[in-house]
Amino acid sequence: MAGRNGGGLAGLYRQRQRGRYRARVRSGHSNAQVAAHLRRLRLRALRDRLQESLLFLPALMLLASAAVAFVLAEIDTRRQSRPLPWTFSFAPGTASTLLGTIAGATITTAGVVFSLLVVSLQLASGQFSPRVLRGFWRDQFGQVLVGLLLSTFAFCVLALARLDPHAARAPALTVMFALLLALASVVFIVVYLDRISRRAVIAGAPAGSVVRLETRVGGYLVRDTPVASIWPRPADPAAVAALIRAAVILGPARTMQQDIDFGLRQLNDIALRALSPAVNDPTTAIEVVLRIGSIMRPLVLAELPGQSVRDSAGRVLLTPFDLDHAEYIGHAFDQLRVYAAAHPQVLMAIARTQRMLRGACLLAGGKKEVITALDQQLALIVACCAPEMLPEARARVEDAAATGGGAAG
Repeated sequence: MAGRNGGGLAGLYRQRQRGRYRARVRSGHSNAQVAAHLRRLRLRALRDRLQESLLFLPALMLLASAAVAFVLAEIDTRRQSRPLPWTFSFAPGTASTLLGTIAGATITTAGVVFSLLVVSLQLASGQFSPRVLRGFWRDQFGQVLVGLLLSTFAFCVLALARLDPHAARAPALTVMFALLLALASVVFIVVYLDRISRRAVIAGAPAGSVVRLETRVGGYLVRDTPVASIWPRPADPAAVAALIRAAVILGPARTMQQDIDFGLRQLNDIALRALSPAVNDPTTAIEVVLRIGSIMRPLVLAELPGQSVRDSAGRVLLTPFDLDHAEYIGHAFDQLRVYAAAHPQVLMAIARTQRMLRGACLLAGGKKEVITALDQQLALIVACCAPEMLPEARARVEDAAATGGGAAG
């Protein structure tokens, strides 16, 4: 039985298995291949976490501005005897006032930008869903703006600290760079305001083994419950369990990495919030339905990974909890259909989207199970119409859900 809650990604195979067991593991995949795949998974997970951090990129920019401040100060010291081309000449007192003004203005503006960001997050969370906040965190433009403001402030403070009031003139390059940072900050603020209006698991098992994953991508794990089961019992259970744990990425919250269902969950949250009596915005719900259709079309046409995979060494990986096409379709439309029961326009949009998906499957061929699932969804749309819906509106919903015409326009 494989490991418990914890782990993350592991690195290299450790050659501590006995000779016979090591030879059996290597029969399908070499240690180097598995290690390389796990390194790629680790880098992807690290990259995703850093992209969602509001501090990582600004911190890098802050450190870079400090380094540039020291470099430019050194150049200015060496070129103090004659003015540099393409620079402005300031008296030390004037430069001190200018740098102090820029530093004060940028740190104040940074506070305003943070306030705008917090307000934006609150509005997005209230209007749509708390799960959409991850999109704001990943917005690199906002991260760059925060980093630019902090970098400008830090650069000006460091420049003020090295400014000699008794010198003949202020360091030209340092003052010039501070002006450029201030100008870039202003431009970025204006633009920002405009914008704001699995399969390594099997390699860890001995040849001839069967590994069953007890969860799926995006699934919730309870502490001390098994992640995977393996039989027959391997010669070194602890080592195999460690290798399987190493191939599973665990985190405190769902991410978009390999988790299509999480994207559908976020879109559904926005639509459900829009259909609530407090918001009553069916137009947004219809827009969400169209977005779901654009995601579901390539998904229903794609061949999903098998829930039973065998490699050349006879090892079998079972993933019975993975979603199939019918389950993806249910997750995309079930809740939305129920909450749209009193909104014929939203029901018609759902029906037309499902007919579009049905028509795409008919043209592709070999999608009988997907078509059956879509037919069931279309029948449920008609059945869930609210009793108080006008007969004319119900007739339009029934017409939109009719499958006689094949694909919807």
